[in-house]
Amino acid sequence: MAKFKFSPNLLDGISQTARVHDDASNPLTQADTGKFLKLTGDSQYGLCAAGDEIEATFEVHESPAGTYDGYKLGTITKGGRRKVTLGETLNVGDYVVAGAVLPRGTGLGGAFPTVKKAGAGGTFRWRVVSLDGTNAAGQTGVIECVAGAGTGTNAA
Repeated sequence: MAKFKFSPNLLDGISQTARVHDDASNPLTQADTGKFLKLTGDSQYGLCAAGDEIEATFEVHESPAGTYDGYKLGTITKGGRRKVTLGETLNVGDYVVAGAVLPRGTGLGGAFPTVKKAGAGGTFRWRVVSLDGTNAAGQTGVIECVAGAGTGTNAA
């Protein structure tokens, strides 16, 4: 019998246009699509480092007219569900943060961003809601935003 599984659903999130730079001189590129983001400045999101809370996902690199006040723009999505790679043994219900990250400009290559177990507390809370195989490192699963941006609580 077929098994029901939660799937990633970007439509449940909130899409926004934002500056997409790690800092003023380092814009994200199309290769960074799918990576996790955090607020890095005024109206600006940049890549998460390992251990950072996940605030958004980089979806589309835009800026068709070039730059705006020196910054490239892109679409970010807050909330919803995301397909991820487990960076360590994780169970359904575990809260997670960004795991090992690839450098800016390096694509995911068909893989998914990595997550690891979060410590206690936090403003932006994501948890594992589905596993595609086992709970071992290297397996894939789905995480869901349950507190913070895109959930209606602390929506930024």
